Amino acid sequence: MWHSLPCVTFLPLADAGTALMWATFIHLTIGNFFIGVLEYAIVRRFFKAKGRAPFLWIIAANYASSIVGYVLISEESDRVIQWVGGPLPVYHVYRILGVLALLTFVVTIAIEWPFYRLALRKQAGGWKRSLSATLLGNAASYLLLIAW
Repeated sequence: MWHSLPCVTFLPLADAGTALMWATFIHLTIGNFFIGVLEYAIVRRFFKAKGRAPFLWIIAANYASSIVGYVLISEESDRVIQWVGGPLPVYHVYRILGVLALLTFVVTIAIEWPFYRLALRKQAGGWKRSLSATLLGNAASYLLLIAW
């Protein structure tokens, strides 16, 4: 039917993009905001952080870690997969995913901790309190991301 309409030119293309590309884009742009909101809610509840500044610092932390993480995963994931999975990585997919999840968690903590420190700078407890907040907030968001 479509081929008989003179005003419609329709060519199916295999390289038109996939849902996974859109999922990555949506996660990096919109998803990080909601992850930051979740982490702020946890920090507010357990660490009594209130106000606009902590909220903005935690949102910024999520965007910073996602950008750096995306670049690192793009650049280094092949090396990690070969290191963990050996010559036949398909047989070690669960071990590879576990190692990648652990590495991304550690990198996320390292990147986001200074932002959390700024978010909680007016509170007593210093770096230990901000590290605890970073670990708790990210543990909750990682559990949701792993489930997703």
